Amino acid sequence: MLSGDLGAGKTQFVQGVARGLGIRDQITSPTFNILLYYENAAGVPLYHFDLYRLDTPLQLEDIGYYEILDGPGATFIEWGEKFPSELPSDYLEITLTLEDDQTRIVKACAYGERSRRLLFLWAQDSKSRLVKK
Repeated sequence: MLSGDLGAGKTQFVQGVARGLGIRDQITSPTFNILLYYENAAGVPLYHFDLYRLDTPLQLEDIGYYEILDGPGATFIEWGEKFPSELPSDYLEITLTLEDDQTRIVKACAYGERSRRLLFLWAQDSKSRLVKK
């Protein structure tokens, strides 16, 4: 789940992950589409939700939200905090903050065992510059 103010870099974060997965399509914000889908040569689908325009959890059923969460691939959910009871039981919460000096702060919190392992691996990457707080 990605959270942060408008312009904080949520879509830019997804763009970076997509590049790492070898996706060369232009990654755009799904604000008006609600869901965008991308494929790569390795067959790992990337799903990018933006729930900002949804009003009720009932609308999640209409967009295939639950099927995608239970399926393969990487799923990113912007504005998931609107429906906290509908988040999966195991997920990473990435909070992005844009400081006055244009510095971006990225905070990651793991909810669940799989997410803890993923965050641990991310922290071990010498290029991640993650620090424990």
